[in-house]
Amino acid sequence: MRESRVPRPKVTMVWTRKLDGEPMAGRIRVALEIRAALRGCADLTEFRLPTMITQPSPMRLAQSLFAWLASAVRGPLLPIQCALFASLSDQKALVAALPPEVESIYLDGVRSYALLAHLRKRRPDIRIVVDLDDLMSRRMALLLWSGEPLSPGYLTKHLPGIVLGLVMSKAIGELIVRYELWTLKVIEREIAMLADTVVLLSSEDARILRLQCAGLAPMRANIEVIPPGIAEVSPPRPLTGPIRFVFVGSDALTQNRLTIDYLVALWRRHAFDTPLVLFGFHSRRLDLPASVSVAGYVEHISEIFDGRSVLLTPSKIGGGVKTKVLEAFANGAAVVGNALTFESMPIGDYPLNIAEEADLVELLANPDQHRARFDEAAQVGVEYLRACHDRAVFGYRWRSVMLGAQKHGVEG
Repeated sequence: MRESRVPRPKVTMVWTRKLDGEPMAGRIRVALEIRAALRGCADLTEFRLPTMITQPSPMRLAQSLFAWLASAVRGPLLPIQCALFASLSDQKALVAALPPEVESIYLDGVRSYALLAHLRKRRPDIRIVVDLDDLMSRRMALLLWSGEPLSPGYLTKHLPGIVLGLVMSKAIGELIVRYELWTLKVIEREIAMLADTVVLLSSEDARILRLQCAGLAPMRANIEVIPPGIAEVSPPRPLTGPIRFVFVGSDALTQNRLTIDYLVALWRRHAFDTPLVLFGFHSRRLDLPASVSVAGYVEHISEIFDGRSVLLTPSKIGGGVKTKVLEAFANGAAVVGNALTFESMPIGDYPLNIAEEADLVELLANPDQHRARFDEAAQVGVEYLRACHDRAVFGYRWRSVMLGAQKHGVEG
């Protein structure tokens, strides 16, 4: 007698950006890991939610504008980044294309809010999980505090130059940040009322979201924290040869641009002999001091950590979990940072968490005197990675969130 096969759960994932074939960045790496974790236990269908920026059309533009105007009348008022993805015909087409037996839907980020509201009305039976990644309202608050304009992120390459210049100008940029901050707080609360589960990378972001929702009607959503899962590539080993410092990240992101500018200014003021190499896409032409160079984007981050490289990333803006830090640890490298760099990382008494600029300058001026400290930090980092960012645990938790632990048959 042939044994009957238990059908696999049906899961749909809706993305707001292209994943495959794109340069690796923190958000894309995490998204690919989530998808890989679910592919092993469910039948996946995937859709990409269009936007009038990446796939412009007169109809999409008109419907996005109408959605924003309607939200101004009925509420809640849509943030600009949500209005861009609010075309009603796109939402209807996506709902019509859903597999009939779909059990749960993954939505990528706060920008999928309009689709979430539409889905909850049309398919109230479906389990919906919204992956907020970072808490965008908090990111806006941090930008406002630092006096920085909004960075369009991956949408930068799709915006006309004149629009990009206006968005990133001081006056208009600050107005946009204030508007996004005000409206995002409301939309994030709405998401917690509509979704079954909301997932964040950072425990600090989750704490703030719970505070934002306090005193409101009982939330439908559970707020879960699932830190990134990172595979260990190579074990820590003593630094060999002349030490160099490296920074990894595109200057299209505000948090990276601020750190890059700070480091370049440090090298200019103090004329360090130790090399600083900047990796990642850079859109600006910087006047670089001696010993600082731009190496551009590399496909595999393991190419950067060559046995003599130390990641230097003193953050100027908090929020989220810095995946570049985890990737350095995974490659056996030490990381020099500050409290914002290691926010939401329970890493204990980490030896290269440097609060004072004078201490950082001394370390950068005399790196050879700190070799033992670098080696200790790399060991602490990989032990933290193994304890808190195990890929198997990451996969198990995402399967539990999407399907329920009893369905996917994986023991924790």
